[in-house]
This record gives sequence, structure tokens and C-alpha cells, in this order.
Amino acid sequence: MGTSKALLPFGAETMLQRVVRLLSTVVSPIVVVAAAEQSLPDLPADVIVTRDEQQGRGPLEGLRAGLKALPETVESAYVTSCDVPLLVPDFVRRMIDLLDRSRYRRDGNRRLSSSAVGGLSTQHAAARRSTAGCRIDCGRCFSSTRSEPAACSRRR
Repeated sequence: MGTSKALLPFGAETMLQRVVRLLSTVVSPIVVVAAAEQSLPDLPADVIVTRDEQQGRGPLEGLRAGLKALPETVESAYVTSCDVPLLVPDFVRRMIDLLDRSRYRRDGNRRLSSSAVGGLSTQHAAARRSTAGCRIDCGRCFSSTRSEPAACSRRR
């Protein structure tokens, strides 16, 4: 494509600016993860910006870097990509509400993805930081040859 999705225009703002603006009506803090040399549009001063520590790891590296950048007091996170300009804040609220109401699974962890609420998209998730029996932000998942969250969730 030649242009970062984060920088693509959507009306008077970029896709990333729009997603950040929409999310800021529901959650705080907001963490934006970018590749090491990736340019970003202007973002509000309270947005935490972090970078992938390792290149070529795909979305799991971004997830790990984003969770790692959150303050330790943050127990759960809503995760999405920057290319969802039609994101609806009420959808995010519902995901968070469902996570808060979900019963503990047998192993004590709670997790919820949008596939549990109608299969809308796999680009959205609300999860506890300790999802899947390990802290995704620890980097342990990268011992797998697969760099996707499913690889981590299958590890015990």
C-alpha cells in the first residue's frame, strides 16, 4: 500500500487519530504501539506511545509492547487495531461490561473476544493482563514459532 494505515485520512483526521478519539470516550489510559521507525500523526498529550521492541513479530509484539507500557495498576485492556474507523464506543463499553461480568474460567483467568459476541471481528478484544495463564507482556510467547496470541494461549 505504501502508506501506514495509521496515517490514512478518514474525514478531517487520520484513522489512528479517530480511533484514539473514539476510545478516549470510554477508556483511559490509551496506549499506541508503533513499529520502531513508524511515523505517527499528532496525538493527545495523555496518550502513551510505545514502540515494538522486536521487529517482524507481528500483532503479538504490538500486544506485548502495549500491555507492557500500561501502568501496573491496570488490570485489563481493550485492544484493537488502528484501521477500525467505524469503531463504536458502545461496542467497546459492551466488551468491557462482558469481561467484567464473565465468570472465572476453570484456571481463574477471564478473557473475551468479539467472537464471543457475534463474531464481529477478531481485531478486538477485552482481556485481563494475565489471560491464558501467562502474562502476554512477558515475552515468553515468543519461544513459539507462531507469533500470534493463539500460540500463547495454548502454552501452559
